[in-house]
Amino acid sequence: FIEHRPLLLLDHHQCINTIILLRTFIHKFHENIQFHLSLSSYGNWSLLTCFFFFKLFEKKP
Repeated sequence: FIEHRPLLLLDHHQCINTIILLRTFIHKFHENIQFHLSLSSYGNWSLLTCFFFFKLFEKKP
């Protein structure tokens, strides 16, 4: 049994750094993003969730 750490336990700075890396990743590998995401582990998906969660609240109404 692998215990999945809740998203809230992610370090704030780690989340910010991951967002920066993901922005670069998506910019460089936009055409192959689906392929790369299909190879992602649960940990990577947690960070991706953090990324989209952050972007959701980053948008101004």
